[in-house]
Amino acid sequence: MHHLNGVGVGRVNASWTSLGETIIDPIADSPAAENDNGPIGFIGDTFRGGKPEGMLGVHEGYCSANCVGDLWAFNNTFSNALPDQYAIPHPECCGRIHAGLDDKNDQVIVDPGPLALPSTPPASTLPVIDVDNGDIAAALTQAGDRAVIVHIPFGKWDVPATLEVGRNVTLTATDLARLNWRPRRRM
Repeated sequence: MHHLNGVGVGRVNASWTSLGETIIDPIADSPAAENDNGPIGFIGDTFRGGKPEGMLGVHEGYCSANCVGDLWAFNNTFSNALPDQYAIPHPECCGRIHAGLDDKNDQVIVDPGPLALPSTPPASTLPVIDVDNGDIAAALTQAGDRAVIVHIPFGKWDVPATLEVGRNVTLTATDLARLNWRPRRRM
């Protein structure tokens, strides 16, 4: 199992960048790989475990010549002592690698444990004005500048003009509410 294993469809594959991630004791030898044409980048990541060399890589899966897998990385930290932690399968052809210049190897990496999430905010005591029949402007007019919550319910709603939100109003929507903004054309 990989932490990341990107596989594209066809010759064009989006790039992927890992920024500040910590990967602890991956089950697979290679915790991250882009298995098509990449490119892939690693910035300020921390890796404990994995295979001794070449654990981060990119390659084009159906290629043995003229491969276009590119890999770039800087300022990564590894528990592994060996300096060559990056791999592309055909560097003599077309894959390019720009990595390893400022990495730190043979480092003691402790498991930081689970991420501490912030506590749930307290429930609001503000009155709620629900939008009726998609008329968001009317609900905002009703709210004025009072300290209230204007709630947009589930649905697809047209917004034909600029909405004026009062200074003490909290405008919120159900996750699946969809607003279709129709800006006025300027002549």
